[in-house]
Amino acid sequence: MTSAINSRDSCNFSALNHVFSFLDHEQVSRAAGISRIFKRVADEFYNSRIFSNYAMYQSPLSLSSDCIIYYENFSNHPLFISTKEIEKKKVFFHLLRVQSANGKYDKFLIDLESDNWFEIYGKNPFESSILSIIAFFDKKIDLEELFAIHAVCEAYHSLKKQSSEKNKVKVIKIEPKIISEDDIAEYLTISGIPPFTKNSPEYIIINRKTDEELCKIKEKFIEDFKKRSKVKRTFLEYTLSPFTPVKGSLAAEPAIYYRVESRVGFIEVNEDKATIVLPPIGLAVHLFRSTSKFGLEDPNFMFGYSSDVNEIYKYKMGRPVTAASMLFEVPYAHLFIEGSKSLSMLMHDITYHLPLEANNPHVNILKKIGVKLLEADLSSFPEKTLKFFKQFAEKILDCEANSYKFKNPKKAFWLFFKESFRELTRNICFFSELAQDEQLSCFNEYINKILIPIFRDMLENFSMDRGVKPELSQKQIDDLYCHILQK
Repeated sequence: MTSAINSRDSCNFSALNHVFSFLDHEQVSRAAGISRIFKRVADEFYNSRIFSNYAMYQSPLSLSSDCIIYYENFSNHPLFISTKEIEKKKVFFHLLRVQSANGKYDKFLIDLESDNWFEIYGKNPFESSILSIIAFFDKKIDLEELFAIHAVCEAYHSLKKQSSEKNKVKVIKIEPKIISEDDIAEYLTISGIPPFTKNSPEYIIINRKTDEELCKIKEKFIEDFKKRSKVKRTFLEYTLSPFTPVKGSLAAEPAIYYRVESRVGFIEVNEDKATIVLPPIGLAVHLFRSTSKFGLEDPNFMFGYSSDVNEIYKYKMGRPVTAASMLFEVPYAHLFIEGSKSLSMLMHDITYHLPLEANNPHVNILKKIGVKLLEADLSSFPEKTLKFFKQFAEKILDCEANSYKFKNPKKAFWLFFKESFRELTRNICFFSELAQDEQLSCFNEYINKILIPIFRDMLENFSMDRGVKPELSQKQIDDLYCHILQK
């Protein structure tokens, strides 16, 4: 820590505090380019212990609704529980700063009603993202509008950021669109959003309600659509280039399109580029839930990312859906390395995993089994195998079960487990460095002491709230045991 922000130099700290009041980190670093020393001080201001424990966090965020939000309220809110502490402190710092700027918040709320709200917010995406959080806590906007605003701001930020990056797969264009009630049915059909699609595996939800039921659902949806605010009628289109069907896709979107053959949310696709549609989150959840004969759990909406899946699923089984936001860092979905992290993560959650879960009557039991597998006592197993057992449990918990698009639910359940366990056996056989007899002993112990007891317990106590109950017969246990081990 430099003396420039040492406690004995409070006048220097106050001066820096004044300079940084309404700047985001990127602006500070750019401005600091005039001096290496000043840049170092700027970086330390944002990342030092002084910033982390800055006394301002004792001050509350005072809202026009007479609600007072302290840092603890903000930090422990379910939306922000999974974000990094330093990111939350930075954001709260700016929440306090922006609220004291005369007229900015009032103008933000006025612009919210305009036909080009996204263009206005896109001119200053950082500040608009901050203001939207204030508006959310102030009850001026709801969760769906908060996510939409952040996605648009992130898209403008990502477009500018990726233009200077060396990534092969980039966001080359964004186009938010407010859709009218006259155009919504056609737009959803073109965008591949159920139930405005044919019933086929490429649109994921094949376990649908009857045509008669869906016809009424669509009519009611179109009738109610005009009641939605402009922000809730805004669909975000972003274009990626290139979009080549290579085996090892670098970005999530081409992998989902070519490898999994999903068409939900894709328009105008060729090898040169593809346009992806991000629908408003509430609209997507409503349509997927209404399409499926099994329904859909309320998702766990959040900012940031947590690898602690036990914490995420502690209170409810809904799919984690991560906001696209420039304020909070997220990793690439799975092992992908290119494209926009936030946009691809949101697309991966909304238009891929949510339809998969709506199509699957067993998501609750799969997630409960996955949590039990993660909690299982593996102390007797070789250390070299532990990460592979963890990966297996996480795969079950993730419920990426495309088998339900092609098989009846009972067969799909066991097919998903067999495929997942085969992957586990391959990983241990090829990467654990164990001798063959040790591998067989390991599999035998895992199936008999971990897997089957968890199966029995969960299936015997399975709730029928989603319909089709998997069966666990001795024949299926033998099949699981023998068929897997001979692979």
